Amino acid sequence: CLLSRGLGDVYKRQVLFNAICIIAAIAWLTRLSGFRLSDAVFPVALVLAFLTEAVTNTLVFSNINGVLLLALTAFLALFRAEKDIAAGVVLGLAVVVKPMFAPLIVLPLMRLRWKIVGTAIAVPVLLNLVAWPVTPGARDYIDIVVPYLGITRDYANSSLAGFAVYFGMSGWAHAVLFVLVAAAVAVGVLGLARWRISDEWLWLTVSSAVLIAGVCLLSSLGQAYYSMMLFPALFTALHRVSPLHTWPAWLGVILCLSPLRWAIDEFPLAGRWANTFLPTLGWAIFVVAVAAWVLSVQTNS
Repeated sequence: CLLSRGLGDVYKRQVLFNAICIIAAIAWLTRLSGFRLSDAVFPVALVLAFLTEAVTNTLVFSNINGVLLLALTAFLALFRAEKDIAAGVVLGLAVVVKPMFAPLIVLPLMRLRWKIVGTAIAVPVLLNLVAWPVTPGARDYIDIVVPYLGITRDYANSSLAGFAVYFGMSGWAHAVLFVLVAAAVAVGVLGLARWRISDEWLWLTVSSAVLIAGVCLLSSLGQAYYSMMLFPALFTALHRVSPLHTWPAWLGVILCLSPLRWAIDEFPLAGRWANTFLPTLGWAIFVVAVAAWVLSVQTNS
């Protein structure tokens, strides 16, 4: 009973800490977007964020995504403030916790901000070098964890690979879809580069969202609550120019973040499919929508 109560207290503290980090990130994003916390933007953004599947499931499962959202926000803010070493440290720590943040190193590379790149790589390397000799069973990471990461999980997996395994998609069909999604990610990120100087906030937030949505789609495991990392990009809807001014981008966002649960009595399996793979469709639509938007802007300019 005492053990159960102790675990319950730990769970409550984890949920509270995650909630505080999410609130802090939303507040920080509001300020970074040029609004005061007394403006309507902050409470509206806060309410909408806490209605999403990403936030509710993060809190229910006491996941660390709330902390990582705050880390992502800190990285974007420090990048913008030209505090390169600090930005690199934050990004490196995020990579240590979840390697899905590693593609964000592309952003400082595109601005030739070598201090950020070097620090972001050095932090996980040095931490692993220090931890390896003092961690019991460290070798299990190579022998057990790495092979497991290479296996596509066939349940609660919203990645493209999970979709392919679940529905028995042929290898060539999966490969074609993989290449198409990767191409859309590349077009989106490269196309957004035109704003890397003139509108750095738009470039940073939307590029990071495209990269993370791409990771969710193309890695071996993608889960819907990773969509929380798209929050910074959503604030550009209030910007003068943004792909979030288009309805396809919002359709993708809604499919990623919708708190709906599909339960169809006549077709229970279809409800399970919808719950698992609507985020897959949402990430894909978002990435393609951004790529189409940048191509449209390029064509019309």
